[in-house]
Amino acid sequence: METGLVLRTPLAVLVALLLTAGPLTRAARAQEIPGADTEAPGHMKAEHLAYVLANADTLITRWRSAWRSESPDRIAALYADDALLIPSGGVPIVGRESIGRHFEEVLRPSGDVGISLGDVGVGEEIAYLFGDYRFAGPSDGVATQVHGRHITILMRYGRNWRIRAQLLLPEPGSRRLSPVAAAPANLEPLTPDRLGPRTGQTGRSRMAFLRRAFTTASAVLATWRESWRRDDVEGAVEAFAEEGLLILPGEETRIGRAVIRSRLSDLLPAIGALHGTILDFDASGGMSYAYGRYFCQCRRDQGGDVLGHYLSVLSSEGSQWRIRALVLWTDVGEGDIAG
Repeated sequence: METGLVLRTPLAVLVALLLTAGPLTRAARAQEIPGADTEAPGHMKAEHLAYVLANADTLITRWRSAWRSESPDRIAALYADDALLIPSGGVPIVGRESIGRHFEEVLRPSGDVGISLGDVGVGEEIAYLFGDYRFAGPSDGVATQVHGRHITILMRYGRNWRIRAQLLLPEPGSRRLSPVAAAPANLEPLTPDRLGPRTGQTGRSRMAFLRRAFTTASAVLATWRESWRRDDVEGAVEAFAEEGLLILPGEETRIGRAVIRSRLSDLLPAIGALHGTILDFDASGGMSYAYGRYFCQCRRDQGGDVLGHYLSVLSSEGSQWRIRALVLWTDVGEGDIAG
């Protein structure tokens, strides 16, 4: 992947490349294999990556097929029981039943959907997908293109892979989907003790792992916010993986530390402080994801205070955890961080 570019690579092509060429990507180098030592040979990691991507390819294909068939039940069945869907960069909808009601409103006027993959990451029983989406949406009876970027988090439940979380973020200037039939979720801030009741997980070892992962993710994100507050560009950049991804409210996708450094160098000086909380979280092996809310105490000449949402994906690089992807967007009607 070239720094600063988003690749438009079909998921099936990525699977074929990995099956034939071995450990080609950074995802194959940094992730753990279930039941295996973290220093497992590269070909074993590549096999696991290919296995996960093959399942991801199947799931995304079924998602598109359900969309084309205008079947809200079929598409909702591909989401986890406690899945989180954030349509049109708005407020979250939680749970398979609520997601099904949302798609009852969305599918019929939307036509076919296109989805591409520009970045993929894999953990033990979790996968992160980033790319573009595009479909036709109604506007006063006339079909118009709705397009944007998505982050999709997949997780394995027994033998099945499901969508655990999905963000559909419209490109600047693109239409937002409305109305939404399902009531938005009223999520409360998570703490280590509240992880089990929120996600329905109970196993002692699983809960201990989730608490450790949650504590680590919270610390990484807090360090990033502190660097932002102190106008410490290098500290903020260092929190990202080498080819990490950053999307700020209303802005283009930036990939790679060099590109992120260039943007933050212009943005950070005296812009203000960020505060945040985690509202949804999950993890497996060397990867975790967190959704939450943020508040920017921005300077008045930078647009004033801003309230919004964020979604982050973290991955381990040896003993270090870094931000693989971080997307921030504002509430409808709010200004952007950069004014």
